[in-house]
Amino acid sequence: MVLAFPGRLWSGVAAIWFFFVGPASVLYAGWVLVIDRAYFPRVYVLPFVAGYLAYAVWIYRLGREHLTFQWTKRQWILRVGALVAFTGAFAVLYAPALLIALGLAAAIDGLWRRFRRGVSGRGRAHGVALTLAAFAVLFPIGNRMYLNHGVFYTLFAPEPPRLMENALFDVNARGMRGPEPSPETPEGASTVLLAGDSVTWGFPYAWADTFARHLGDRLEQKGCPVRLLNAGIPSQSIVQIDARVEELISYRPRAVVLMVGYQWMRSVEHRERIDDYEGGFVPKKEWVLLPPMVPELFDLGPRMTYEGLSGAMKRWQDEGANLREFRFRLERTVRVLKDAGVTVVLASHPALELDERIREIVRSEAERSGLAHVDVAALFESKSEYAFGDKIHPNREGHRRVAALLAEALEPILCDGR
Repeated sequence: MVLAFPGRLWSGVAAIWFFFVGPASVLYAGWVLVIDRAYFPRVYVLPFVAGYLAYAVWIYRLGREHLTFQWTKRQWILRVGALVAFTGAFAVLYAPALLIALGLAAAIDGLWRRFRRGVSGRGRAHGVALTLAAFAVLFPIGNRMYLNHGVFYTLFAPEPPRLMENALFDVNARGMRGPEPSPETPEGASTVLLAGDSVTWGFPYAWADTFARHLGDRLEQKGCPVRLLNAGIPSQSIVQIDARVEELISYRPRAVVLMVGYQWMRSVEHRERIDDYEGGFVPKKEWVLLPPMVPELFDLGPRMTYEGLSGAMKRWQDEGANLREFRFRLERTVRVLKDAGVTVVLASHPALELDERIREIVRSEAERSGLAHVDVAALFESKSEYAFGDKIHPNREGHRRVAALLAEALEPILCDGR
């Protein structure tokens, strides 16, 4: 049975849908061009970009009779104000993306209509139904393709965060970045485990360009064979590392490198998320489309606006509580690792604008516990050309420099007596 709806109704549905997929397509295309091109060869990047933009144009054509925006000045003010109130700070991303999507789609549609007839009412109805069904499939597929559960904290992200196996990003079956490691440490080698956030994981580069890869190569060249395990996860905090420290110990590492600090303002939040975690498979947690942009607009945007007005965002604003939680979790993680016989190396986070109090906590913990401390932050403060454009992550040369610093700290630990 085919449902017959008036063309204008379906056009209205398509117009509403365009407000989701139009900006999404522009932001995803930008993400792929700026970020994913460091992961993927161009043969993948260009079709991705073309596909996103073609999808936006298609939806625009289905709903264009409702996308003319013949509003009065008062209507513009009211609707733009409602948009800003709804999406909060994310309007900074959403509004320009919407304007670009509208302009681009309208231009392409105008050219198309010079050579082709418009879409009929019935064709429009079928097209809207098809695109809604397609998007229902693309959401979980997109989530799987971008490798993760709970990595970027968007729609209903679970805790604790885990990575899924994904060949595109060199994530192996253990959920770790890099090639599949041997089940046991090879004879004569040492297991070195890296724990941290997206800097440790290697964002935004392919495995071959990450400091983890360079570190393994450097230690091998120095005559210190290693089984290197990269347990870094984008956006992971010391609270989350502490929650999975027993899992990390199960790999029997000889040394663990902890590079933490950038997520310190989420320490209380992450503790609460872990406390509330129920575990198990929940279907709604699959509905996270990544790259992590537009989902936040329609989840975190309204939620943060409401919570900010209601005072529920105090946990983000309470620096004292987050500092105490960060210090407590760092001390406990170090203690548990040392009690298990693991040598711990603390590395300062290289983010150029990281709060100096966090760096001091890391430095003081290394001194208090008698640990090696690698001052990666100092390298990036004096040589900002080693930083990626966001001033948070290292660039390719920065990754090589970080590897050199860590190799210098690990060599006495792993190579003495050889």
